Amino acid sequence: MKKRRVFSAWRFFVPPAAASAALLAVALTAAGCRNPFSLHSPEDPERTRSTWVQPLYPEAVLENLRSAVLERNADHFLKCLADPAYAARSYRFEPDPETAAVHPEVFRSWSREREESVMRQSFSLVPDDSVCSLTWRETVRSFLAADSAVFVYRYRLDLPHRSGAPERRYEGLAEFRLAEDGRGEWSVFLWIDHAESAVPPWSMLKAFFGG
Repeated sequence: MKKRRVFSAWRFFVPPAAASAALLAVALTAAGCRNPFSLHSPEDPERTRSTWVQPLYPEAVLENLRSAVLERNADHFLKCLADPAYAARSYRFEPDPETAAVHPEVFRSWSREREESVMRQSFSLVPDDSVCSLTWRETVRSFLAADSAVFVYRYRLDLPHRSGAPERRYEGLAEFRLAEDGRGEWSVFLWIDHAESAVPPWSMLKAFFGG
């Protein structure tokens, strides 16, 4: 048998100890202190936000590259490149020929780990009030097959880092070759970069931070 609910003034009685704790929490909050009764400290949404899309189709990889730059997320950037633990083909980068001729020692042993190092270092030098962006300006060519894909884009990379490098904007033509790995996820196994104008290509950023 269910107990009958009894309503009385005691329902609204707050024990002195609980009232004191509540008043203390309010006072600490007003003073700008962390609430000791909170289980989780608040997080900065600008730092914790993520728009990662599981790369079950090749176009998702290019969108993840773009969002990784916007969010300055080196981990997500690295996940877009073929992981040797799952991919049949190891990741390779072919720099712009002119940039490679000036910095041959930098690109001689380029690797996926170097990509991570470059992006992590460059992101760390961008002021908090600045905005990084990667824009796919034009699709030059695209090819899709059952287990591989090729995208050729004209791009613009804005990375307002505080370093000795004079460039903050990079433009060029990028060719991405992608494949599906053992998990059913797509990633870039070959990235080819070309300069198209006097604006330095992405290879120049890699040369500066990867040297």
